[in-house]
Amino acid sequence: MNLDRVGTLGHSRGGGGVIAQALDSHTPPSGVHVRATMALAPAMNGINADKERITRVPLAVVAGTCDAMWEDGKIAATMAAGDSNAEHHDVRGGNHNFFNTIWTPGTGPAFATDDVAVEKRHRPGGRCESTNQTGTVRQLTPAEQRETAIHYATAFFDKHLK
Repeated sequence: MNLDRVGTLGHSRGGGGVIAQALDSHTPPSGVHVRATMALAPAMNGINADKERITRVPLAVVAGTCDAMWEDGKIAATMAAGDSNAEHHDVRGGNHNFFNTIWTPGTGPAFATDDVAVEKRHRPGGRCESTNQTGTVRQLTPAEQRETAIHYATAFFDKHLK
């Protein structure tokens, strides 16, 4: 393991966790050099975005437009504003849980859910109302959403860790 070129990726609270370790105020363990951080649909976990910044570690935030956590992703991107290595990607029709097979119906436990808000999901034609005000979009299937995440993660980490 090369601890000089570490990339971190987290989903939901894990996304908030990798954002917390990317903060300028965070000191990593001796000998560990985080070179890139990606947060999938991050839950901010109480991070004070008014006081914290991310300028030392390239940051990518990937969030679904049908995810109630979409706004948290925008907050994280704002914390890295002005950094040319900061990216924010809206996944049109993506929800929160489909990034994670354990939380996805059909691949996870019986309690796994499609977490688009009840009043915003299952519109005609498999559509959901987006939370980023782009209207009603086709909701991605779990496989499509994970493929999109893999595409973004591979490109981002190839760019910053090679």
